[in-house]
Amino acid sequence: MSDFCDVALGDYDCEPQRFYHEERRRARKAHTCGECRETIQKGQMYRHAAGKDEDTIWTFKSCEACWEILKEFSESSWCFGVVWDTFTSEWANGASLQGCLNRLTSVEAKMLMRRKWMQWKGLSA
Repeated sequence: MSDFCDVALGDYDCEPQRFYHEERRRARKAHTCGECRETIQKGQMYRHAAGKDEDTIWTFKSCEACWEILKEFSESSWCFGVVWDTFTSEWANGASLQGCLNRLTSVEAKMLMRRKWMQWKGLSA
């Protein structure tokens, strides 16, 4: 088994954006991460992105761990909500968990990916 991970989240046909803005924020209230669906607690740092495509203004919130994973594995800045569906599909096709973990830098992102992999495998965390 290889320790290389070639998972890419950038193969999605996302709408071109008329504007796009992202920033790091501290939560003043609890939010839900748009990727992992876990709670971003009050006081935690998170990422907020907003944009406008052809006719829709949108916003997206992500925990810091999902944001790191999204940025490491994506070529697009505005395709959201695809991280964990893509990873479970790629793991089912033989992508290496260890190879994917090796591409991440924070402990939080590595722990989240390992937890999601264990859930996908039906193992208790």
